[in-house]
Amino acid sequence: VTGRLADRNPAYVMPALRRHLLSLLTNMENSPDSKNREESARLLGSLITSAPGLVMPYVSPILK
Repeated sequence: VTGRLADRNPAYVMPALRRHLLSLLTNMENSPDSKNREESARLLGSLITSAPGLVMPYVSPILK
């Protein structure tokens, strides 16, 4: 829902989505538990689908 709101009011939504994106990337890199990494990957996929404009600057860290 929040990703779809990014098109309507980006100034309000984008900072929260950016924090969530960075949190997901950190969890994927640093979590010793594979279950947490898998959940972060699923949530990251949903975030990419719902707010592709947010993710474009972060493509290279995502691909690592």
